Amino acid sequence: MSAAGMIAEARKSLGMSGRPNSLTREYASRHGSEFLSAPWCDMAITYWARHSGNASAVLPGGDRAYTVSHAQDFQKAGRWHSGTTASVNQAKPGDIVFFDWGATNSVGAIDHVGVVEKVLGGGRLQTIEGNTSDSVRRRVRDSSVIAGYGRPPTAGATGRRTW
Repeated sequence: MSAAGMIAEARKSLGMSGRPNSLTREYASRHGSEFLSAPWCDMAITYWARHSGNASAVLPGGDRAYTVSHAQDFQKAGRWHSGTTASVNQAKPGDIVFFDWGATNSVGAIDHVGVVEKVLGGGRLQTIEGNTSDSVRRRVRDSSVIAGYGRPPTAGATGRRTW
């Protein structure tokens, strides 16, 4: 996986708003017209992963529009990290971060998803998120609302999958 490629693709969407949009249209073309107007935060992650050549790393269970299933995919792949402050401080750009507005670290309670753009320290991350105020925006999020994050594998210098 190329974290830089994933982030670059997300940055191209900054400012996009409303739905349907190019992200929901592409997802709906594969999965049905009901996705044209559905919540689209995870459709954005799917779009950015596919358009940056990172689909297999970022989408271990395939295309996702439902954040809980996407987080469970990372759990099944052994690539899940909890949303504690200490864990959030170990996040890296390109990680896929999942949020629970109810402030638990429960995967089943996840409400939203974004991609880590920058680790700020103190349990804070700068993210790029789709469907935040119905647009693509940068946000700063605190570990109190971070349920956890998935770390996509990358191909290291040896060809071994590492991060």
